[in-house]
Amino acid sequence: MRAKIFNPSEGQSPSCPFPWVTALVVALALLVTGVPGWAAALAYDRAGLSRGEIWRLWTGHLVHFSASHLGWDLLVVAFVGTWVERADFRGGRWLWFWAPPLVSLVLLLGEPALVRYGGLSGLATAAVVFACLSEWRRAHAQRNLWLMLLALVALKIGVEFITGHNFFTRFDSLPVRAVPLSHAAGFAAAIACWLTFNGSSQAEEARPGHQPAGSADDGASTPRKPAHPSRPPKPSSTARARVERPGIAACG
Repeated sequence: MRAKIFNPSEGQSPSCPFPWVTALVVALALLVTGVPGWAAALAYDRAGLSRGEIWRLWTGHLVHFSASHLGWDLLVVAFVGTWVERADFRGGRWLWFWAPPLVSLVLLLGEPALVRYGGLSGLATAAVVFACLSEWRRAHAQRNLWLMLLALVALKIGVEFITGHNFFTRFDSLPVRAVPLSHAAGFAAAIACWLTFNGSSQAEEARPGHQPAGSADDGASTPRKPAHPSRPPKPSSTARARVERPGIAACG
């Protein structure tokens, strides 16, 4: 069994942090659904935004229009959000702050006929894309798996644009339609956020001769032989004090 060495440059933590942002988002979505009047005050509303109610750019995603709508969104957000936070991907928590207004602004510009909008599906798409990109960056093998998952997400969005229907959510009697543009906007917002927090490290790794921390150059150099093989030098107490053991990351 091989232990994983903690590498600060990868943005990972030796522990698995509690997904408090995901828990907060789920709790707020349930609260908005359960408290009368909150949905109307917090939903994405074009007229309200034109009056300067900019909080709707964030809070509109917490509003849902059916039990199926709420259930599927919370299922994906809870699972993928927990994955992102416990893996401690660089910039993962900031995604929940930047993605909502970006998705809302895309809808404001790209869907001028859209009067009212709600739902976490755009943010759920963003979280899936962000997780796949982060796993792709971290993986040393089977990186194509994460690219295939990204392609499947893009394919799903393309089919939604063609059919005009969501794969899972159902709206019983309400005059509500799916908005595939919100999913496409979530896809783009995740890429933008991921590049913002990981672009510099990607450029560093792409430099010629760069060697990731914790890796070894197999066969590239010959180890230097000690001057006296039969009598290896004994480290002094000062040298022994400076030896640092790498941290071990483990999750239960």
